[in-house]
Amino acid sequence: MVICSDFDGTLNSSTDPLVLSTNLLAVRKWREAGHAFVLVTGRNHAIISSILPDWQKYIDYLIMDNGGSTFSNQDQLIHVYKLEYSLIYAIRSLVCNRAISISYSPERCNIDLMVGETAIKLRLYFRTEELLKRCHAQIEAQNWPIKVLPWLKPGFSKLPDGTDPNRFYGFLDIVHKDSGKECAIQRLVNIKYPQSDIITIGDDYNDIAMLSRFRGFAINGSPNEVIAAAKGRTITSVANLIYQHL
Repeated sequence: MVICSDFDGTLNSSTDPLVLSTNLLAVRKWREAGHAFVLVTGRNHAIISSILPDWQKYIDYLIMDNGGSTFSNQDQLIHVYKLEYSLIYAIRSLVCNRAISISYSPERCNIDLMVGETAIKLRLYFRTEELLKRCHAQIEAQNWPIKVLPWLKPGFSKLPDGTDPNRFYGFLDIVHKDSGKECAIQRLVNIKYPQSDIITIGDDYNDIAMLSRFRGFAINGSPNEVIAAAKGRTITSVANLIYQHL
């Protein structure tokens, strides 16, 4: 069997370091029993590597940036959903100076990527709810080949230029239309794992698609929409999910 887990609020807790260590102990036992574990996160490779530098001990595949890129257990980039630079420029031109934009490659993020780097995600930070919602609607109206994922979380993600994220209301993550956590997991199904073996677990809105497409479990206390996507199945932790299936 294969467990595909979100990171923040699921495998890891920003308030309790014991959550990560307890879950990782269970993950090790899960893999020792012959099962696979896939981390599926909106985080960037560089951030996960700094939080969990020995991730290869626990994870068979690392799916980053909401499905934008997938790394093997050998830390080899095996797939990307590329976001064309022409689209990035068009989106930036549309929102103009109403947002701070950050481009992501498979391994790093910056205000502007270096020449020749592959872009897989664009993040737009907004100072107010009204601005975020207005620009979200304007971007969606263009019918570009993208997915737009709204995050209404002030202070959730540190900006690479050091700007205090608490000054912003939230952000939009923009990825290729074929990207998304559920699409990256489906690629693994197509090349390696039977779909019936896949279990997903998450706690937030960007987990909804993978929880509904595959057999999903929502962390207790998740938003109602997330629990509904998991067909009402809830669980206290990744560790408890693992021990229920060992």
